[in-house]
Amino acid sequence: MAINIDPDRLTSARTVLTLGSFEIIHVGHVALFRECWKLAGEYGQVVVGVNSDEFMTKFKREPCIPYQQRAEMVRSIRYVNMVVPNDGLDQPGLIEDSKPHILAVGVDWAAKDYYSQIGVTPEWLHERGISLVYVAHEHTTDISTTMLRNRLRVNRQ
Repeated sequence: MAINIDPDRLTSARTVLTLGSFEIIHVGHVALFRECWKLAGEYGQVVVGVNSDEFMTKFKREPCIPYQQRAEMVRSIRYVNMVVPNDGLDQPGLIEDSKPHILAVGVDWAAKDYYSQIGVTPEWLHERGISLVYVAHEHTTDISTTMLRNRLRVNRQ
């Protein structure tokens, strides 16, 4: 059976890329992925670059959940189409390989230098037709992986 797809809908399909550790999945992550899915459009795709264990250990801390398990959890979320490893060594290459129209990041990064974090400039993204979008999501200001880790630490004492 042939499926007729309106060509105008396909032109609105976008690839959205977001990057992160996603160490302890929480409602804020799900909200981020949902907003990425909305940005991608009906026929678009959401690609999530999950930080490798080595990258996390070097720049944050040793992960309590290994990469393969974190990637599997992210992959199982309905708003995510594809998971790719982010080793942090060549984030511009990862971005180019993913061919996104949009690079999405949580609004909490708006006050930080996200461009330096990922090793690109606004001009570099513009030359490739990529928009950086700060995604705001409701009801997530009181949740983060750091907050959860701290709560668990306090509850263990």
